[in-house]
Amino acid sequence: MDFIISLILSLFLILVMFLFFLSFANGIIYKVPQVSTFNSDFRVMRPWLKKYDLQGKRFVDLGCGIGRVLRFFTKEFGVQATGYEIDLSNYLIGKILNLITKIPVNIQLKNYLKSDLSQFEVIYIYLYPELMEVLDTKIWSEATPGTLVICNAFQFEKRTPIEVLKDEKGKEEVFIYRV
Repeated sequence: MDFIISLILSLFLILVMFLFFLSFANGIIYKVPQVSTFNSDFRVMRPWLKKYDLQGKRFVDLGCGIGRVLRFFTKEFGVQATGYEIDLSNYLIGKILNLITKIPVNIQLKNYLKSDLSQFEVIYIYLYPELMEVLDTKIWSEATPGTLVICNAFQFEKRTPIEVLKDEKGKEEVFIYRV
């Protein structure tokens, strides 16, 4: 019995190591390293976003990684969450975490640049400035008027946010826009 448990744990550890290696390799291939949303970002967003009444809204995270933001917004605000992730390892880890947490979010193995954003009422982005520039045109041409756009850490250069959320030290952390 101990042998079987050891074998299962060893295989699981090998799978996890393989997925992290694959994620690292994909970061090099796509030239986009994985950066997870920090707990401090959630602390900044939680009180401010309550006023936007996100309950039941269709929410998308562009480049959702392992789905951490999706699960946070579903649990905290009751959104219907979808995430697009191009990295196979992040996608698989996210699917496993969804099974473990039992939080109903939809992670798709898909390039967000090839997605239709018109179906969403809230768009979340935590991407580098080069990608923000590409998304600027896509979002404002596809999203329906009134769509809430939440940008973590980086803002659109050509747009003025309707609100800027700051951390406890006064540093600008999250930028909120309306299409």
